Amino acid sequence: MPPGVIRMSAAEAVHEPGFDGWVEAEQASTYVPAGRSVWELGAEGRPSRKATENYDKRTEKTEEELRKTATYVAVTSRRWPGAHAWAAKRRGNGNDWADVRALNAEDLATWLECCPSVNGWLGAEMDRDPRLRRPPRGRWEPRRLRLRLFDVAGRLAHHAHRLTRRLAAGFR
Repeated sequence: MPPGVIRMSAAEAVHEPGFDGWVEAEQASTYVPAGRSVWELGAEGRPSRKATENYDKRTEKTEEELRKTATYVAVTSRRWPGAHAWAAKRRGNGNDWADVRALNAEDLATWLECCPSVNGWLGAEMDRDPRLRRPPRGRWEPRRLRLRLFDVAGRLAHHAHRLTRRLAAGFR
């Protein structure tokens, strides 16, 4: 895939085989790693268990050549206090993926604060006041957000990519 590619499954496509998302970023941003990254998105009630199942399945079914050059990113719309420890443990394996990251609801909320246009769109989708900086407790977990997470991830990745390109252009 050429540089600057962002593909995130949405709506019914989330049930198709393969990764939920695929990003090729020329430069890293806070939440999107540089280079190739593959994304698995979820909203299940047990994020650690689901992330581990997805990780194990993708690691087993993905060719070593891709794993050695790609960052694996697990994303959940749930609160998951152990997300970063989960990623660090897998990163420490040293033989599965080039890097491993995990983003939870708090990470997504912080990312949204940096992207007012995406935050406003999501606020309208969730019938909440877009001026709220963070959703009220539990608002990340409604059933309807399950498929919306894929739209949010794609929009955030696209926003991060555009922003890093603009910043890079300013320093040339």
